[in-house]
Amino acid sequence: MTRVTMAILAGWVAVLLAARARADLAVTPMLGEYYKPGKFIPIHVGGTIEGARAKKHVTFDADNVVGTSIQIDTGRLDIVLPWLLYGEPVNPKWIYNRESWPIDLKGRMRPAGAEQCLYVYTGETAAANELIKSLFPDRREYVPLKRNPERPLPGPAIAWEALDALVLDAASVATEDQRQRLGATIEALLPAGVTIAVRGDRPPDARWPWEAVKGFHVLRHRPEGPTVAYNAGAYERVPQGKADWPAAFRLRIVLIGAIVGLGAVGVALMRFRGVSLVMLIAAGLVVGTLAFWRRFQSPVLQQSGAVMVIDDRLVQTDTWVFQVTASRDPNHEMMWANALHPVLAGREHEKALTPVLVCREDGEPSRYSYTIPAKGRMAFMARTVGPRPPATIEPKVDATPLSGIVDAYYLARGEQPAGQTSAAPLPRTNYNPTEMWPTVVIDRRKK
Repeated sequence: MTRVTMAILAGWVAVLLAARARADLAVTPMLGEYYKPGKFIPIHVGGTIEGARAKKHVTFDADNVVGTSIQIDTGRLDIVLPWLLYGEPVNPKWIYNRESWPIDLKGRMRPAGAEQCLYVYTGETAAANELIKSLFPDRREYVPLKRNPERPLPGPAIAWEALDALVLDAASVATEDQRQRLGATIEALLPAGVTIAVRGDRPPDARWPWEAVKGFHVLRHRPEGPTVAYNAGAYERVPQGKADWPAAFRLRIVLIGAIVGLGAVGVALMRFRGVSLVMLIAAGLVVGTLAFWRRFQSPVLQQSGAVMVIDDRLVQTDTWVFQVTASRDPNHEMMWANALHPVLAGREHEKALTPVLVCREDGEPSRYSYTIPAKGRMAFMARTVGPRPPATIEPKVDATPLSGIVDAYYLARGEQPAGQTSAAPLPRTNYNPTEMWPTVVIDRRKK
């Protein structure tokens, strides 16, 4: 190898190394070393990507993690994002323009268990600590995080669902904008079981069933349903839909074939020169049109049902969505809905689906992107909690494929559903019509 060739190669290596060195991002978990399997944690992303192009995505990923992706318009990032962990992050990295860089998490992360209490608070430390110890007397380790009352939870509220509690002083809900943010925070975190406390003489709003505790108004909910991160049992308990192209798609193909066939017969019966060329051109146009049309057809069969649990204070609704596909397609999407989580059977299932949460430029979740292998399945569960039960409950329960999940995760021993109501709203998708199952109602109100 000549000296000139070696110099050129060395120059290219230096250019490539310099290009990588110009990409410098720091990723900081905002709950420190703690996470809760199956829940989001907030990560702060700060730094620059020099030479970044607009409308490109940067993704933060690891083993045991659902990646988070955000579109960037400039090379500068200073944002809080939700990161969904199913276990300890292994080989964490961020990816941009098909290149990856390792993430330094400053040590190993560990799951917060029943002994720890993670809470964010604003205002007076002693009052917040006294309240937390009265609400969680059985915890051995209290992990407080003091925040600015102007914005106690930066970034999307769902990013903080691994907390046990959020304690706010009066200054954190003093303005109308702060109270609106509190409402959005309640809707995001209460379904995850986060206790919310606001200091003051009066409840911050009249919608929710607040209780007075030590100078605070407290709102709490114990979630019903599955609590494990990986949940193979959900797939085992719901019969798989037929992995085939939907009936509407097959009907369209039959109709198109009949129309094209009749047209070809009609042209063939005509007696003029060039009829063969006309048929050949027409066939080419039909094939091209069908190929273009096929790109916009989804092979996904989607089924959905819900479980509603009513007690004397609140109503929890879990909407389950199951998808099965006739062929592999890497472009599946599920639009974001409140507290929407993928239901993954295990690490291998996660690797096959490669789910990614795609966020908007402000960090708010927009949709999940994932790949379902041919004949494979994907499930989601969206949870909401509200103060009002449905107006009517039918005192019957039709046969539903969700019965296995209801029996295993929601009903106590000897308990029976109270009835059913109309189907819960479905997270928005761009797929074929969904097979809807009735909403099973479990009523635990005191009679």
